Order: sequence, then structure tokens, then C-alpha cells
Amino acid sequence: MKKIDKEKVIEYTDITGVMISSVKIIVDSVSYVLIAFVSISLIVSSIMIGIITYISVLERTKEIGILRAIGASKKKYFKYL
Repeated sequence: MKKIDKEKVIEYTDITGVMISSVKIIVDSVSYVLIAFVSISLIVSSIMIGIITYISVLERTKEIGILRAIGASKKKYFKYL
């Protein structure tokens, strides 16, 4: 085998390739952050929708109970149930 002198070896650097790979790493990082943010947002919004629905049902149940207590009939006030 021949020994190659390090001074005679030509090395080249593809600057465009290096830049594109660094931009790809940055874009991937930003994508992961956005995916995490969207996931957390969906979980929080689902919980809030559940809480709002529960509170609405609870208030309607109280309203129906009060109306029944003061003598409201089912036919007149509860036709949409």
C-alpha cells in the first residue's frame, strides 16, 4: 500500500450541504416544539369542554329542580327534554 502524504490530499467541504443539514435540524426542532404545544393545547381544550358541559348540565338540572319545586308542569316548561 502506498502512504499518502497529508499535504497532498485534497479535501473539499460542501458548504451548501452543511447549511441545508443545519437548517433541517432547526426545522425539525421547531416542528417538535410545535407538536408538543398543539398536543398540550388539545388536551387542555378537551378538559375545558368537558368542564363546561358538566357545569351546563348541572345548572340546567338545578333550574329544572327549582321550576318543579315551584309547581311547573312537565308539559308547559319541559317540552324540549
